[in-house]
Amino acid sequence: MLNSKRITALLTALAAAASLVSMQSMSVFAEEANEEEIDYSTYKPEGDADTIDWVEVIDEDGEVTYYDPAYLKFATRFGDVNADRIVGISDAVQLQRFLLGQVDKLGNWRNADLNGNGRIDVVDYTMLKQQIIGARKSQGGTLAVGVVDMMTGEPIQGAYVHLYATYGEHGYELGEWSTDDNSVMYFTGLPMDEQYTYFMDIHNVPEGYGNEFGNQSQQPRFQFGDKTELAVNARLVKDSDRGQVVVNMYDWARGQNTGGGGILYYGNLIVTDQEGNFIYGVTPENAFALPDGDYHVDVEMHQYPLTLMDPDSDFAAHIKEIYPDVEFTDQTGGIDFTVKDGKPDKELRFDLMPLPGRSNYVTVNCIDAETGEPLEGVVVSLTEAPNHYAKKVAEWTSDATGTHTFDNLLRTGDQWDPAYIVNVESVPEGYDGGFDEIVSAGYVYGYTTEITYRFVRDEMAKLVSADVVSFDDKSSLNDAADYEIWRVNSQEEGDYSKICDGVKPGEKVYLADGKYFAALDGKAVRENGYASISFGTRRGQQLKKFFDTENFTGDTAFIEFTVTKGKPDRALHFYLKASDPDDEADVEYDAETLAKYEALWGDTVLN
Repeated sequence: MLNSKRITALLTALAAAASLVSMQSMSVFAEEANEEEIDYSTYKPEGDADTIDWVEVIDEDGEVTYYDPAYLKFATRFGDVNADRIVGISDAVQLQRFLLGQVDKLGNWRNADLNGNGRIDVVDYTMLKQQIIGARKSQGGTLAVGVVDMMTGEPIQGAYVHLYATYGEHGYELGEWSTDDNSVMYFTGLPMDEQYTYFMDIHNVPEGYGNEFGNQSQQPRFQFGDKTELAVNARLVKDSDRGQVVVNMYDWARGQNTGGGGILYYGNLIVTDQEGNFIYGVTPENAFALPDGDYHVDVEMHQYPLTLMDPDSDFAAHIKEIYPDVEFTDQTGGIDFTVKDGKPDKELRFDLMPLPGRSNYVTVNCIDAETGEPLEGVVVSLTEAPNHYAKKVAEWTSDATGTHTFDNLLRTGDQWDPAYIVNVESVPEGYDGGFDEIVSAGYVYGYTTEITYRFVRDEMAKLVSADVVSFDDKSSLNDAADYEIWRVNSQEEGDYSKICDGVKPGEKVYLADGKYFAALDGKAVRENGYASISFGTRRGQQLKKFFDTENFTGDTAFIEFTVTKGKPDRALHFYLKASDPDDEADVEYDAETLAKYEALWGDTVLN
């Protein structure tokens, strides 16, 4: 690395180097730049993988460094002939010895090709010597880097800095230093091609500026572009400077901000001034401390099935129908904004939409529960965002096929905030059945939800019912919660379908022969002050002896049963007890409580 102190020392060393011979006596190395002809050393340090032919490089102090040969297949710093990360007299000496035939290899021959013509010859040596003594500007770009306070711009002492570069899949370190000694460091001879990206990493930041993780969210990443000289500062933020500038990402398919704890889910942000100079770079954090001024923020999207909103898309038009006041702009080039008195002049929000051409689907089947044949005349509707604007977007009356697929579904959600709800509006005369089913998907990516409704003729015998019993005193708790019933279609995990929902305990329903499970509405159970018995807890293990656990799915709010000739294989019971804060603490019952249950149930085995 070169800085003002280093340049002075190198000039003195070069003037004293009497061993440098005249240019006329030097031979010329005219080998073309062909990687197959480069002789990488076959030295393999003990203990390293045998699959790599490591390159041995000795610096001016005699210290040995071993490089993966991939590191030497591209330029790292023009003039750094021996690849020790410093351009100085030792590089000129090694290049001279190479041209004279006294050594047969260079640390990095691409660094020695100062004029970039693919040949190492006397012209490169001349350019290097003139560069070292300051008689000519170095080949490549010049970079000045510093570490300053974000809000004041004052240099920060006591930070330990690394400068790195990346080239394709490879990365390498250019230098390291402490800001106690050099508030600004200068590097020359840096490759400027677009495949080279540079970045700074700072550790051991001073007290009050963060922690041992350094400046993870403030690592300057930059390229030279069309410039030959760059000045880049890493700006550190004091712990006391709060981030008053907030940038959000809003997922309009889900209808919510996509941040949690100040971290964005779907992309990283890059904040620069409006001349493109780095401020914050490639960070998932969305709150920034910024001094007053003009800025630009851009986003690098992660690999999720979302993209920036197209203001002219059908999806944007759909959202505008629902929210007439919303405005969308083309944000593919980022957002310009101004900070004044610590606050931005506009809302900073990147609007997101599903990928173009994608859709989710809902397939509805309507069948006669007795015959299994399609049932005509069922009216089914689809309502979007039922917890918000609840817009009916489609309706279908079942035909002879009994099957219909709703498409172009571009909203997403979860079980608490569903994207859609399927409603059975009406059924043919003489039939009963149907239920409302919520539909959710994390992303719009061609996902299909299939719902099968089985409708029962009024005269069919309804022989299946379940009751809710208090485990505390054997009383009926049929008002505690409704339940739903699912049919097990096969032994494959997850192969089951909902048969009915909102069934009231004690109410009889018709079920075709087969295997089923039923589940109480857990939310209603909790809201009414009750809890089920989970056999996976310490208390559940204590009470497990009272139950035939084969009939429960690990919990007394989930029962399994078989229907044969329309009848269940036994009396069906859910069991609840009064809710107790210690249930969640997972502590065991005391002897007195266990004795109470023993006296109440004795040797009874509950099913």
